[in-house]
Amino acid sequence: MLTVDELHARLKSRFCMPEWIYIREVRSTLGYSSAVTYADGMAVNLYPSRGCEVHGFELKTNRDDVLKEFRNLKKSENIQGYCDRWWLVVGDKTIVNIAELPPYWGLLIPYGQGLRQVRAAPKREAETWTRGFLVSLFKKIYVNSPVGAQLHAEYERGKKDGITQGQLPQKDLMVRVNNILEQVKRFEEISGIEISTYNGRSLGEAVEIVRDATRIGMHIRDLENTEREHNRIAKAAKEAAENLRKLLNESQTKSKGVVSDRR
Repeated sequence: MLTVDELHARLKSRFCMPEWIYIREVRSTLGYSSAVTYADGMAVNLYPSRGCEVHGFELKTNRDDVLKEFRNLKKSENIQGYCDRWWLVVGDKTIVNIAELPPYWGLLIPYGQGLRQVRAAPKREAETWTRGFLVSLFKKIYVNSPVGAQLHAEYERGKKDGITQGQLPQKDLMVRVNNILEQVKRFEEISGIEISTYNGRSLGEAVEIVRDATRIGMHIRDLENTEREHNRIAKAAKEAAENLRKLLNESQTKSKGVVSDRR
C-alpha cells in the first residue's frame, strides 16, 4: 500500500514539466468557510494544443476512506467544477471496485514505479474560475515552489516559536495564580472566612487589627522581659549588698577583738 506522499510523488512524475504543472492540496477559495472544498492534487496542462486541461485528484490509501468519499460526493463538488477531468488515485488496487466509481471519475492505480490508468476520466464542462480560486491556486503554486516552500517553512517555524515563547509567561503566571489560590484556600480553611463573599474592606481592617495586636503583644513581651531582667539585677544587687554588710560587720568585730587583746 502506497502512502499519500508516495502517490503525490508519482503524480508529480506523471504530470510534469514542460507539459504540466502539478500542485498539491488545492483549495476552492481562500478563507475557512464551510463552502471551501479541497482537491488532494491538481494538474494544469500548459499546451494550448491539448486544450490546457485541468485535472483534479482525490487520493485514498484505505478502503474505509474510499467508501466514505463515495457516500458524500458533494464534499469536493465545488472544486471538481473547476476541473476538466477528475481522478481517484489509490494506494492499492484492492481498496476500490471499478464498478463503484461515479460515472465522471477516472481511476489510477500503482503500477511498477508509476501509475496505470484503469479507467479514463471523461471530459466535463469546467466552470469559469472565480477570483477566489485563482488567488488560492496562485498562493499554493508559490508555497510549493522552492523559494516559497522555504519562506513558508520559516514562517511556520517563526509562528510556532512565537506561540511557544508566548506560552512561557502564561505558564509562569498560572503557577503564581495557582499558588495564590492555594494560599487563599488555606486561609479560608483556617479562618472560616470565605474571601469571595466577605467584605474586602472589613477583612482588611480585621487583618490590620490582628497585625496591630501582634505588634502590641511583641512590645508587651519586650517590656515583661525587661522587667524580669531588672528584677534579677535588683535581686542580685540586694544580695551583694547584704554580703558586703556581713563582711563589714565581721571585719569590725575582729578589729574590736584585736584592740581588747592589746590592752
